[in-house]
Amino acid sequence: MIAELKVTEHYPIQGYKRFVFAYMSTNGLGHFLDTLRYDRAFLVRPMDLDHLIAVAKNPMDYFRPARLLLGKYSFGRADWTYERLMSWQSLDEIADPKLMYSKLAPFEASKLLSQQKFKFRTTCEFTGNLEYILRTMFVNRAFPGNEGDAHIMERALQNNDGEEITVSLCNFESTPEPSWRMPDPKVQNGG
Repeated sequence: MIAELKVTEHYPIQGYKRFVFAYMSTNGLGHFLDTLRYDRAFLVRPMDLDHLIAVAKNPMDYFRPARLLLGKYSFGRADWTYERLMSWQSLDEIADPKLMYSKLAPFEASKLLSQQKFKFRTTCEFTGNLEYILRTMFVNRAFPGNEGDAHIMERALQNNDGEEITVSLCNFESTPEPSWRMPDPKVQNGG
């Protein structure tokens, strides 16, 4: 079955001006997706998405150390929520985003150099396998919609049996109409 997408909310907000970035070092992915939700953060590099997908395919890797590059929607200041980090997690803020952009492939960096304000919050509900949901989250710079959604995804990472799950994902957009993109449907079928 191809993942189903349903827009459940799309409304104007004050508007985020830019992204800020940090590396998260973690000895396991417990609480990781909830941290993304709380901080309105998303995965930046394809290699970090690949790490999550590898864990989804082999739950024994759930506690493997990782260093993931995160982006965060921001009003202009780096306001990461350090007090919510677990003892096995740390954040290293990137003070100079230009240096970070120079380390990314040109097509990756260009996707992050938006000059437009993100003036609309969009929440979409998805039903599909975990890998497809993670890929959809990545291509849309999205994060789990609420704490319950983060926990559903984390449980699926721990014991992925290929079952479909239903979760909400959120992002912020510059357009008055939702513009979510879907990854290649072959992924949904294990291709």
